[in-house]
Amino acid sequence: MTEEQKIPVDKALLNQIVTAVKQGDDTYAAMAELEATGDPAVVAEHYSQLLRQFYFQEKNVPQMVMFGRGGIGYALSQAKQLETTDPKSAEQLLGTAKTIAYNLGVNCWPGWRDEGITITASDQVAGYDAALLNLRLARELNRDAEILGHAHWLVGAHHLAAHRHADAIAEFNKSSVEFTKADKTDYQLMATGYSALADQLSPNATANAKQKYEAALAALKSRNTEDAKFFAEQIKTAAEVFAEP
Repeated sequence: MTEEQKIPVDKALLNQIVTAVKQGDDTYAAMAELEATGDPAVVAEHYSQLLRQFYFQEKNVPQMVMFGRGGIGYALSQAKQLETTDPKSAEQLLGTAKTIAYNLGVNCWPGWRDEGITITASDQVAGYDAALLNLRLARELNRDAEILGHAHWLVGAHHLAAHRHADAIAEFNKSSVEFTKADKTDYQLMATGYSALADQLSPNATANAKQKYEAALAALKSRNTEDAKFFAEQIKTAAEVFAEP
């Protein structure tokens, strides 16, 4: 995420915590150690980095969820304590909570089909909850249209995974509107493509659902940009994942 201020991280500390957890130390002890290290903004950023490390390097979704939820709770509680005495720091912490919530929501979505990753039903519940928080914080922090577009897409993606097709279509359409406001054409077409996919997969699909889906993919491919190519392939992957019984 590029929207938040960059905070230096202690990579040695992060690796120490990851190693301790892998060797059998309980996660709560690791969190207590982390939270004792100092400045709340730095601690929250370390939580954010641990979420990424457990997902991308360790391929450990349960620990990713534990540290993600722990980081969100920590950042929100610290922001609450500072909201009257240091509102700027409180807002920064809310921003970090939002970043963690977004990444947790994204990583707990099964539509990526990432190698070495298994997403369980309980992981999806955690991801959906994080997606809702991400959207709420995006609004409360007055984020711009592009950020809101991503937030609505993520909620829609979790509705799609849970086969709540009508809700997914509504969120993807909101995402498309926000990306249009932000003048992000590739992203707007991506959101439209996911909306068409949700329609096609719905038991109550509209008569021209398949045609809308194929047209959305064609529109992305015609853009001939790296983003558009990636989005077209990912939508096709999601179509395979969510068409499975």
